[in-house]
Amino acid sequence: MNRIFFQFIKIDRLTILLGLWVSLVSCEKEIAWDLPEQSANLVVHADLYNDSIPKVRLTYSKSILDTSLHFKPVTDAEVILSNNDKTVILKYKEEEGIYFSNDIILEENERYQVRVNAEGYDPVFSEVVVPKMVPIAEVKFNEEGSSENNDPQEGVTIIFDDPAEEDNYYVILTRIIREYDYGNGNSGSQELFVYMEPKNPVYQKEYNSGAGIMFNDQLFAGETAKIDLKLSGSFLRGYDHNGGDAVNQEIYFILYSVSESYFRFYNTFGLQSYNNGDPFAQPVQVYTNVENGLGVVTGQSVFSYRFK
Repeated sequence: MNRIFFQFIKIDRLTILLGLWVSLVSCEKEIAWDLPEQSANLVVHADLYNDSIPKVRLTYSKSILDTSLHFKPVTDAEVILSNNDKTVILKYKEEEGIYFSNDIILEENERYQVRVNAEGYDPVFSEVVVPKMVPIAEVKFNEEGSSENNDPQEGVTIIFDDPAEEDNYYVILTRIIREYDYGNGNSGSQELFVYMEPKNPVYQKEYNSGAGIMFNDQLFAGETAKIDLKLSGSFLRGYDHNGGDAVNQEIYFILYSVSESYFRFYNTFGLQSYNNGDPFAQPVQVYTNVENGLGVVTGQSVFSYRFK
């Protein structure tokens, strides 16, 4: 008797739940909900290179509901660049969408401040030190081989001295400029950046952290660094997969000394992009060093080594 009564209670509850669900579905109504508009933030993006003029890109941030591909530029702001010796007001160049000035050349090991004044916004501020340029002492071509897919690979070692008593951050790129002679008066040229992979697993990442190999000096602080890399292809041997022979070839290994802001921004940005679309991934807050706004201001010094 108790068993029958228990089954009846279960069935009765199920009937009630189904009835409620049907009534809710039948009463479904669409309600237009106007979300309050959020004011856009100012977004500052500037890569300050040694021996170059300053360039600053200034835009408005986009709403999460905005699916457009482009950011609206801010064209009427006051953008000021200063250091201990000089202050300049940058001019807006419409065709490039940047603020710039020819009145100052950026120097390595120098701190610069970027300040933005725009109507309706609190002053936006950032600062960064353009790092010391670190020269490449030597590049060694040390092996030939093939990848797991039998694609040709070449091994090189980049050697440089890391400045002592400071935290340093680096990016390495390989740039190839080649001219070809295909015969019968046919020639061509090619300029490209070569895909590289570090041999040391400490420097390997599953996500893209910007162009080139990016790393810090934790493993060799204040000492001589020897970075072993695998280059995709057979560029150092002058072979062209299109069937031509390189009659002239220039290979450059480029060492960027970058600011901590560069290192942290591209690490977090790369990780966020890698996790995009994964609902179970932990959210990543992209690094910014801009006060009262968004974006990043970085410093970079560049040394180019021509491989012979």
